[in-house]
This record gives sequence, C-alpha cells and structure tokens, in this order.
Amino acid sequence: MLHIVGVLRFILGFSILSLKYERLIKLIALNGGVLVFILSGWLCCLVIKQCHTFDVCVLVLNRQVLWADFIGVSLVLLTSLLIVICILSSWNSYTGMWKLWGCYLYILEGALINVFLVGDVLRFYVYFELTLIPMFLIVLLLGTGSAKIRAAYQLFIYTLTGSLFMLLSILVLIANVGNTNFIVLNIHTISRLLENILWLTIGIALCVKIPMYPFHSWLPQAHVQAPTEGSIILAGILLKLGGFGFIKLNLYLMRFSTLKFSPLVLTLAVIGCIYTSLTTLRQVDLKRVVAYASIGHMSVSVGALFMNSAIGVVGSILLMLGHGLVSAGLFYLVGVIYSRLGTRNIRYYGGLYVFMPLYSVMFILFSFSNISVPGLFTFIAETLIFIAVLSKSLTVGCLLAIVIVLGAGYTIWLVNRFIYGTPSPLIRKTTDLSVREFSISITLMLPLIGLGFNRMVIISPLRLEIFSLVLI
Repeated sequence: MLHIVGVLRFILGFSILSLKYERLIKLIALNGGVLVFILSGWLCCLVIKQCHTFDVCVLVLNRQVLWADFIGVSLVLLTSLLIVICILSSWNSYTGMWKLWGCYLYILEGALINVFLVGDVLRFYVYFELTLIPMFLIVLLLGTGSAKIRAAYQLFIYTLTGSLFMLLSILVLIANVGNTNFIVLNIHTISRLLENILWLTIGIALCVKIPMYPFHSWLPQAHVQAPTEGSIILAGILLKLGGFGFIKLNLYLMRFSTLKFSPLVLTLAVIGCIYTSLTTLRQVDLKRVVAYASIGHMSVSVGALFMNSAIGVVGSILLMLGHGLVSAGLFYLVGVIYSRLGTRNIRYYGGLYVFMPLYSVMFILFSFSNISVPGLFTFIAETLIFIAVLSKSLTVGCLLAIVIVLGAGYTIWLVNRFIYGTPSPLIRKTTDLSVREFSISITLMLPLIGLGFNRMVIISPLRLEIFSLVLI
C-alpha cells in the first residue's frame, strides 16, 4: 500500500504546481502528510504483529519479512513524521514559494518511501538517487546562507560521484546474476574477488551518503546553508539512507566481504567519532555543532553494524531511529532561535533560561538525548552497541568510552554557554516558544521519552535470536 502512496506523492508533487492558492497547497500538504503517517504507523503495527507470530525457521527462510518490512517500515514511519514536522515548521515561511516547496517535499517523501520498501536492487538505486534532486533544489533555492550555491553543488557532486560507484556495482551484479530481486541476489553465489570489489565500491557510495570520515566535508556546509526544514530532512532521514544501504546491500548480499572488511569500517568509524567530537568542541555555529555531532552518531551506528554481533545490529537500527528524532529536534530549535535573533553564533548567547524557559527545557532535553542519558530512547540504543563492542573488542570499547566522554563534554559546554550564564543583551527582547513551536518540539520529544521507558515495544519484534541466525 505504501508503494502506491509513494507513487501518488510523485503525482501530487507535480500537480500542485498548477494550484493557485498557497493556503490550499498547505492544507493539502498537511492532510496528505498526516494520512501517510497514519498509514505507515498502521503498517508498522502489522509488521510487529507478524514478527511475533512467525517462528525462527520461517523468518530464516523469508529474511525479507524482518529486513525489508520492519526496518524499512520503521524508517518510513520516521520519514512521514518528519515530513509533517517540516510542513508545520514552514507554515509561515516560503511566502510565494510554497508551490516549489510543496513539490520538492512531495517528491522527496515519495522517493524515500519507495527506497525503504523496494525489493528490487535497480529500483532501490533509482529512488536512492532521486532523493538527491529535491534536496539539492531545497538548499539551492530555499537556503538561507550566503554560500548556499556552493553548498548545494558540493552536496550534489559529492553524493552523485559516490552513487556512480554504486550504479556500476549494481550493473555488474545484475550482469552476473541475471536478476534484480534482492532475494534472488541473496541466494546467488558470485566469486569472492568480485564480491570484495563490489563491496568496496558500494561501500564508498554509502560512506559518502552517511557521511563517514573522510567523506564528510560536504555535510556541515550543507547544514549551515540549508533552511531549517532542509536540515531536519537531511539529518533526520537522508543520512539514514547510507546505514540502510549498508544493511540492504553489504550485510544482506555480501556476507563474506562484510566479515573481511569489518575491521576497515570499524577503524573509519572510530577515527570519525573521535575526530568529529574534537571538531565539535571548536565550533561556534550552532548548526555546525549539531552537524558534526550527527556525523559522530552515524559513525557509531555504522560501526555497530560491522561488529558481527546481533546486539550491535539491533543497537545500530535503534540509534538510527533515535538520532532521526534528536537531530530533527535540535535543528528545529536552532532554527527557532535563528528566526528570532538572526544569528547562530554561540558567542552572542547566554542566559537563555531567563527569557525563554520553555525553549531552554526543550533544548536541554534534546541535548540529553544526544548524549544518551538514561531514561531516553537513545540510551537503549547506545547501551546495546556498547555491550556488542565490549563483547568483541576491549580496545574498541575503550575508544568508544572516550567518544562518549567527548560527546558529553561538548554537550555540557554548549548547554552551559547557550542556556545558562549571564543573559546576553541580544536576547532581552525575545519571546518564548509559541504554541505551534512547542507542539512541534514535544511531538519529537515524546517518542524519545516513551520508548526510553518502554523499550520492549520496539526491541521485542527484532528478536535477537533471529538476528543471530539471519545476519551473522
């Protein structure tokens, strides 16, 4: 059903260009977004029920039930929620440009829905690549920074170049197997040398998309120049395409090469985590702080996928979902303060709790989620990852502990500088969150708290004994 919804979003995206009234476009966008969210939530519940009723043998024989259905539908649910958030966030913005904004948003959502649910490797690539076009246009035409043209083209060239490696690899894979279906490709055997080459070329494309060190330089600039909604989509959804691609292509189709190259991925992930944590400490732009923190979290998530551990894979999936909510919340709050005061430079802020107590509470909660404080959903994800890492390598576990300390360091520094201290003269005339702004913030925060205290709601359907048979 969601495949059909994805196609309809494409059609609706182009059709709204003929509409005249912006309010009508907004209402269509909001109602359509809410409907997709409800449908994806309903489908997610069905898949959870299905995962409970199937036994291990059935799931081993039908891997797509767990892989394509649960993981894909979970990411579709996250996508549909963040699209609704973007519509509400931009309700009073883009005057005179809502036709373009609505069109980009529809096309992007349609492509994302299909890429997370498709069962064909060639269509996976088409939709994977299609997400680049609306994101490029959002940064280029709706961006707020002075260097938005450079940032947009940097985003386009980096990701397109990486994707060319993926396209060539997929064509070679299809030429050797003669089929594009994921299940057929999974059971077909290719030579070890060819598998290694394909794993590396596809891996490069996905590392650029995430992005992982040393392919990350395009992302902070894209975040700085993108509008708030563009940053929410980029960090909350599009970065997950890289992790999802690793699951669908590398882990699922090329297990031998995955075992062979796991040390390489882990090395890049550890270097990336430490590098981005240290770099974050030097940033003064609020968006750059959140952007570099996102790179670090996605590096942890990808590293966990290649620990060759069922617990690590589950932790990685949960971290991707949690990070989508956290990064969206932080970027939204940064956008709120920027819309009021016109600057993201931390040096101009201080004592925000005096004039914006509600905003301060929400910012602190999302910051705590960013460093995985107990009681929040991200804590469960990182705990599972830490357990998986320690069970495989004490050295990597110690390095991960250093990353956690560094993450806590830059987060505490940011909160102290931004929220507490002597009130800055700049913020004396500002106002606290409006009803709409608070509603958006709390909508993103409630799942993090709710799932943090009811972790089995999402962990139970993943069933670790199944992952140990299917993935490892």
